Amino acid sequence: MIKIILSILLYSFCCYSFANDFCSDLSKKAEKEQAYIDHSMNIFKVVSKTRLYFNSAPSEQCKINNLFLVNGDVVSGYTTLNGYLFASYFKKNGDSVDGWLKLSDLKNTGYTSGPSSDEQTVFDIIPDIIKKNKLTTAPEECINISGDDTDNKYYKFAISKKILEKCKDVQFTPFSILVKKGNQEIYTNQGDEIDKFHPIE
Repeated sequence: MIKIILSILLYSFCCYSFANDFCSDLSKKAEKEQAYIDHSMNIFKVVSKTRLYFNSAPSEQCKINNLFLVNGDVVSGYTTLNGYLFASYFKKNGDSVDGWLKLSDLKNTGYTSGPSSDEQTVFDIIPDIIKKNKLTTAPEECINISGDDTDNKYYKFAISKKILEKCKDVQFTPFSILVKKGNQEIYTNQGDEIDKFHPIE
């Protein structure tokens, strides 16, 4: 009986290790072979009637078990490979979730999440704001910046870590930056509670 249990555990460990290696290799491959989608139509809606899981690489073998979307959720897509879309889902608190989603469970809405010209101007200075205020020690190539122009008072930017193999071991806590429209006063919740913002330069 003990031998059977040990055999099962060993088999499970081998399968887990194989899956990790496979997903890691596929993620590296995706960085080189992924195709960028038309940014003018990069908004997709979930049409799956069941949970649509995020994947760490473009394969169902790389499913992230506790990370999923439901019918009607909307994401911003960036690249495709193997019938999967690399996309971001933006939560109401400003945080974002990134990963690969099965394209057959998504519908292109024909809309874009692209910023307005004013927002683009602000967007361009966000990396400098992060550096100047030392908001993170993560290298710039591992930082994902997503803008939102829908608020009447502020430009909102969600700062998260890119899901890249080279960024896997980078320590990063997601945060948000608010830039007030008109006078460009800047606030962040970095190092604070999600809904508690303080001014920065």
